[in-house]
Amino acid sequence: METINEKLGAIKTEKDKTGLFKTWYEQIENECQQKPVSFVCDGIMYKRDKDELTTDKEWNESPKRVAFLLKDQNQKGYAWVDDTRKWIVCTDDNWNVKSKFLRNLANALWGISVSSPKNLPESDSVRQYYNEITECFRTTPFALVECKKQGGVSMLSNKALRIYLDKEEYKKLLYMEFDILNANIYVCTNSLIYQFVQNYLTTYKYPGTQMTRVNSVSKEGKLESSVTLHLPSKTVVLCSFHPSAIMSYKTYYEGVVTHYQAFVQSEYYPHFFEK
Repeated sequence: METINEKLGAIKTEKDKTGLFKTWYEQIENECQQKPVSFVCDGIMYKRDKDELTTDKEWNESPKRVAFLLKDQNQKGYAWVDDTRKWIVCTDDNWNVKSKFLRNLANALWGISVSSPKNLPESDSVRQYYNEITECFRTTPFALVECKKQGGVSMLSNKALRIYLDKEEYKKLLYMEFDILNANIYVCTNSLIYQFVQNYLTTYKYPGTQMTRVNSVSKEGKLESSVTLHLPSKTVVLCSFHPSAIMSYKTYYEGVVTHYQAFVQSEYYPHFFEK
């Protein structure tokens, strides 16, 4: 039986391509005049000391399956095929979560994983629980998805991103990746991606359904704007900053986990994650 990452596939050489990414790569290759084609393989992150079958099993059995959705990979103008699933295991610095990008992901993953109605760790916790957060990042299965799939540079405008999200061929492929991953918590690091995931749930996956918002915990009488719920599938969709944004760890954490905790404190949480 194929694992999730095997279904997604890989691009090892020009001739050795598999899974959904083979179709995706060839779609880009047919349209791209410049060779070689840049392509970013992604999905469930690999872990040290765990084979792919184990990680896949843990993901499928996890009550909270978190997928971080990014725009594109900064390839600094050079085109290559990369596999982001290897990022955590490829260097000791990444395994020890040394970069700001990975540390922000780790903080958010931990905050989502441990938050419950009886445990709502605030942003100060990101330093207090440094070791616990690092261990969570190393052991908890999560997905990382580059929505554009083609490499880029340090900036990607919303206008350019919209082309890749709206074009029917690429939209269907990204929908298929979501189907394969079957995440139930999406952390969208861009407002267009946030809307894209909501459309995926309400028009493609479950046509005719709608998203639900929750009450703000900090602004009385207001609704949270950066978290929506899809009740039929018990899916949480969050809108956050990019993990490389120029801000403190505490601010980034608040931009993800505080909104998630509004859901945790709502009437809906017990129906999603408590039995």
